[in-house]
This record gives sequence, structure tokens and C-alpha cells, in this order.
Amino acid sequence: MPEFKMEDILIDRYNNDMRKFYHLFPKRFRIPDMEMFYKDPMSDMSAVMRDRIFNCRFDQYLNAVAHILNTGQGVVLERSPHSDFVFANAMRAKNYIGPEYFKHYFYVRKTALPKLHFWPHLVVYLDAPVSVCLQNIRKEGNVNKVSVLDEIYLKTIEDSYKDSLREFQKHSKILVYDWSKRGDTDTIVEDIERMDFDFFEWHSGDVFEEWFELIDEVSWAGWRIYVTQKYKARSQAFFQTRIVH
Repeated sequence: MPEFKMEDILIDRYNNDMRKFYHLFPKRFRIPDMEMFYKDPMSDMSAVMRDRIFNCRFDQYLNAVAHILNTGQGVVLERSPHSDFVFANAMRAKNYIGPEYFKHYFYVRKTALPKLHFWPHLVVYLDAPVSVCLQNIRKEGNVNKVSVLDEIYLKTIEDSYKDSLREFQKHSKILVYDWSKRGDTDTIVEDIERMDFDFFEWHSGDVFEEWFELIDEVSWAGWRIYVTQKYKARSQAFFQTRIVH
């Protein structure tokens, strides 16, 4: 599944672009896309955009797990809500978001992630140096993007991803590749094919534990409903409500 982009919610199924009507909206309802963020990163709406992106990545992850549990087919995600905090850290480092929202973001993250329950089986990290990333950004020729995604911003993302990998390591298998120069994707596929995702030992760690602790079809059916309907997960993650049966 491609990573979530603001266009996914700003353009509806009939190809109506909500941004065309922004001049009619109060500022509070003009949720920025990335281009708007690049033009005015210091806007207080940058926090609104960051919040919406995390919210939608949470929703996308539920969709991915629902697909797995309903079809038995695997899913490849470009990004997950678990590592979304790297961008919040970068935005805070550049003062694009304030300390109040920064605290709020991590409070919401702490509340929301456990509601996803299932961690990725595998995380693939392509490790490209900041200098290479800067060079690629400059090649795009977007002046606003170059000024916003500077060395400090990208270095914070790089360091934060290292923290994210340590968190993933408790729950998922990890493959890391040096991407200073674009590598061979076939090699990655071969490495993945050699991995055993069906083997789990209770005494050997927590990797895959969430996927193997369910022992009967009733339990799987309950989680299948949970991730498909989503209302319980979302209400507990973002509104902190309790569901009483």
C-alpha cells in the first residue's frame, strides 16, 4: 500500500479537490498538503497536518491488518504509524510545531499504538545518508522543499529512525540495507523469501508474539471484526472511550 498522502483525503472519490474551496473556509479548516507546508512550515496549521497524517496512517494500518485477517494475503506498507514520530521530531527540531502539540502528539501516540495490537512481521530499512537525501531533494528542483527539508530536519529523521528500529526490534524482524547508492531490490526480495514468518517460540522473545497468542478461531474472529469495523480501535485510540459489552 502506498504511503498516505494528504491528497488521499483532500480529493474525494468524484475527483473534487477540496483545496479549490479553501478561500471559502476559515483558516482552521484549511488542512495543508505538503506543498502548502513547504511554502509556510511555521504556520500553526502544520500541527493540524501532522495530527491528521498520524490519524490516517493509523487508519491505513488497520486496513492492512484487516486485509490480512480477511483474505490471508500479505501487505507491504511504505510507512507505518509506529515510525511516524520521526517526522514529529524533525518538525519540532525546526520549530515547525510547538512544544505543546509535541507533547500532545506523543500522548496520542502512546494511547493509540497499543490499539493496533499487531506489529509488522518485518521492517525493511533503507539507510541512505543525509547527504544523499539532500542531493536527491535538490534534484527535484522544488525551492520551498529544499529550504524546509534541510540538513537539521533530515538528520533528526535519521537519528529518530534508529530509535524506531530499536522499538521495532522487540516485535518484528528487521532488515537494514546500505542505500548510499541505490541497491538491488531483487536481493531484498530474496532475503525476505528466506525468512521464516511461521516460526515462534514463547521463550525466545516477543517477536511475532501478537500474531501467535491467538489460539482459536473465536479469538481470530474477534480481532477480524475489531480491525475491519475500526470504530472500537479508533474510539479508544483518539477519544479514550471505553466499550462496555
